[in-house]
Amino acid sequence: MTVGMKTIEDGARLPATDCQIGERTSVDDAFADILRYCSPVSGVEMLPVRFSMGRILAKEVNTPTALPRFDHAAMDGYGYPASEVGRQPPFDLGLVATAGAGEIVTRPLLPGSSIRLFTGSPVRADVAGVVMEERCAANGRSVTIVAPLPAGANIRRRGEDVRAGETIVEAGTLLDARHVAILTAAGVAEVAVWRRARVAVLSNGNELVSDGTEPGPYQIPDVNRPMMLALLESASVQTFDFGCHLDDPNVLARVFGRAAEEADVIICSGGVAGSEADHVARAVVAAGGRMRRFRLALKPGKPIQAGTIDGRPVLGLPGNPVAAMVTFMLFARPLVNGVAGLAARRPRGQPAVLAEPLIHAPGRTEFVPVRVTDLDRDGRPIVLKLGRSGSANLRPLVLADGLAEIDAWPVDTPTAGSVRFHPFSSAFAL
Repeated sequence: MTVGMKTIEDGARLPATDCQIGERTSVDDAFADILRYCSPVSGVEMLPVRFSMGRILAKEVNTPTALPRFDHAAMDGYGYPASEVGRQPPFDLGLVATAGAGEIVTRPLLPGSSIRLFTGSPVRADVAGVVMEERCAANGRSVTIVAPLPAGANIRRRGEDVRAGETIVEAGTLLDARHVAILTAAGVAEVAVWRRARVAVLSNGNELVSDGTEPGPYQIPDVNRPMMLALLESASVQTFDFGCHLDDPNVLARVFGRAAEEADVIICSGGVAGSEADHVARAVVAAGGRMRRFRLALKPGKPIQAGTIDGRPVLGLPGNPVAAMVTFMLFARPLVNGVAGLAARRPRGQPAVLAEPLIHAPGRTEFVPVRVTDLDRDGRPIVLKLGRSGSANLRPLVLADGLAEIDAWPVDTPTAGSVRFHPFSSAFAL
């Protein structure tokens, strides 16, 4: 059967030049190797600011106006002239006018007088400061001042937040509500964002059935593909479901070839361990690509593969769901981020300590599901391991708050031993 320029015959073995099997590779070394395949998308779209949430800014935005746009009162109170600055209280000031937000008083502010102002009210040059209404007493047509009045009090000056022409959002920023706020305040109507990264997701395994299909004897539902599609849900990512397939190298080669035509990144699960039943690397090579096999110093998730087809990154993850989730977090998410236009960083989690001792075999970085039980006096989460370690045990993941990362070299980690904590609330976010 012909796929691209290669034919895979039954029992044939492809050259191993693109499939390395050797010493275990550290997570950090593998991360550096895999991210070499990352190339950001090039297409740019213009979007209204109000519809830009979750997109990645392609060009920096400079504000056309200063922020604030004009001097205004920072709170409700009374504006006073320079003649009253430093005057010894108590004393009374006449109340000559009131200015609401969006209004300005044209009547001069003479010595011995004041203007009633509200938060956001424009402040003229002859207003030396604003006294909080809680620190004075209004008496009809006058205001009693009971504390010294400093110069410039409670006035937000034009441009004190951002000067006109200053960059307000950097290129490569994942836009959220904060950016919508400042862009709108600056009068920016639309922004240039990178087009969505297209990610193809597939799985393979003779034992798998697609979601919604009743498994036969000795079959199981395909968990990884729906899980990865869910993990990729984002305004900056467009997913393509390339289905669940048998362990057939010819079928897989055709699927990889089609995926490379439609997607910027291809992520698959299963078929990466390197046995005679694993065909992902051979299929990628047959589709015109290159593939490297890693034996990681990692638990769970030792075998993964990475390569390219026509410059599109291909990442092969383990078939067991927990291992697939861990390696997705460590490698797939940063790879997709980099292609989408974000900085591609290795997840580092946050400092945490263990609630109970944890037995750990040296030489492999280990990820275990944990629940946060408390905070220590330094504010670090105290985490408790849940369930038995296993690449296919999903229940501990459901009960956990996140994953604890155990460094490769401690033999055992005692109570209050340091670990890195990856909360599920943020670990998989774009």
